[in-house]
Amino acid sequence: QCADSASITIKVNNIPVISLGGDKEICPGQQIVLNPNATGFALQYHWQDGSSQPVYTATAVGDYSVSVSNQCGTASEDIIIEQGACKVYVPTGFTPNGDGLNDQFTITGQTYVKEFLLQVYNRWGQLVFASADATHGWDGMYKGMHQPPGVYIYKVRFTYLLTGEKYETGGTFALIR
Repeated sequence: QCADSASITIKVNNIPVISLGGDKEICPGQQIVLNPNATGFALQYHWQDGSSQPVYTATAVGDYSVSVSNQCGTASEDIIIEQGACKVYVPTGFTPNGDGLNDQFTITGQTYVKEFLLQVYNRWGQLVFASADATHGWDGMYKGMHQPPGVYIYKVRFTYLLTGEKYETGGTFALIR
């Protein structure tokens, strides 16, 4: 009897897999760098406008797509970039009841501001909340106590990040329990 053995090495080059993440929002003057999370070997990129770089800088609202190819196949992904809430809005009320919805009195569009200050006063003019952090809103508490439902006064001051414009306003809102 005769015996012989042989071995072979197989290298697998997978079909690409790609993800651009979820849809995004943009404001005038902003840029969003689309950096696809792609796996595979010897990848070639092809964006909707014909460019072939691994990353793409989006500067406007629109549909963006990329195809990633190698010798084993192609994977494609698209993303929609919509107009963001580029202005700051102050709500007219909030419900701090712990349900995870509208539990804080806070502005929307926080990512578009700097040099921020929010102050909340009760009906007697007593300051019950102040924050220089635009992402930190009032939860309806003062000195560890739930504040009663009613109308409260706010003052807000900030600078728009994109334009440098300073803004200051005030008004009323309702705390609803």
